[in-house]
Amino acid sequence: AFSQAYDGPPLMGSLRLDVVFIFPRPASMRWKTKPMPRVQHASRFDLDNLVKGLADALTKLAWIDDAQIAELHAEKWIAAGDEPPRVEVQIAVLDGSKALDGQGQPPNRVGDQGQ
Repeated sequence: AFSQAYDGPPLMGSLRLDVVFIFPRPASMRWKTKPMPRVQHASRFDLDNLVKGLADALTKLAWIDDAQIAELHAEKWIAAGDEPPRVEVQIAVLDGSKALDGQGQPPNRVGDQGQ
C-alpha cells in the first residue's frame, strides 16, 4: 500500500513519523444499538514493537535508514463499529533538515492511509 501512495526514492535527512494502528473490533465489543466509538487498545502488541516492525518494513522504501526518524508519534486503537482495521502513516521532513529526495529536490509530506 505504501508504494501506491509514494513512488519516489527513499527520503534523506531527518524525518518525523506519525503512525496510528487501528485493530479490528472484537466480537465481544460489537452491539446493535449502542454506539461503538474507537477505543484505545491497551493490551497485547507492544506499541514500540509495532513501530519497529513498521520502521523496518519502510526502510529502503520511505527512507534510507530508520535511524533518520528524529520525531515520532504513535497510537494504537480498536476500530469503531463501522471502521476497517488499518495502519495510517504520515512522514514529514523536519524543517531544520536539509533533506532531499534521491533526485536532489526537497520532498513534501508523504501520507498513506490504507491496508
